[in-house]
Amino acid sequence: MPRSLRAAEEAALLVGFFSHVDLSDAPNVAGYSPINDELDCGALLTELRARNCRILLPVCPSAQQPLQFRVSDGQTALVEGRYGIAEPPETAEMVEPDILIIPLVAFDRHGTRAGYGAGYYDRTLRLLRARGSILALGLAFTTQCVEDIPAEPTDEVLDCVLTGNGMTWFNENHVRRIPAQ
Repeated sequence: MPRSLRAAEEAALLVGFFSHVDLSDAPNVAGYSPINDELDCGALLTELRARNCRILLPVCPSAQQPLQFRVSDGQTALVEGRYGIAEPPETAEMVEPDILIIPLVAFDRHGTRAGYGAGYYDRTLRLLRARGSILALGLAFTTQCVEDIPAEPTDEVLDCVLTGNGMTWFNENHVRRIPAQ
């Protein structure tokens, strides 16, 4: 994807997020450190931090375990974690998110996502949903929408996906926040 198109979509996502998500009762927002060609959510996380949200980044524990989340204050240097992904150091506070922003390789019209196949986000969503309400928000380029992704029994459906074209809601059963007016 050309750099100019990436930049335009990332800018549209920033505007779209704040026009569709109510942050009034969601102080803990988990983002991610992008790898490969994943959409960079850094500007969104910076703006969320400026709006007094506590920003969390995932920590990948051992295989077959759900992700954990540590506070990323924007000042403390990130360290290289499992799979070479940047994450907060072990000294950072562990916190559960209210909103989980999820990277993806592709998504379909049902809210099924394809990632890199290790199942970390599916295990994590299952655990967080069992503990209470969480908003699972996929962040993607418009071109990442495909007709259909074969779902497996362990796949967790996203609540919504935000692209440069706006927000698409899939799973109203798990949404605790309503779109902002």
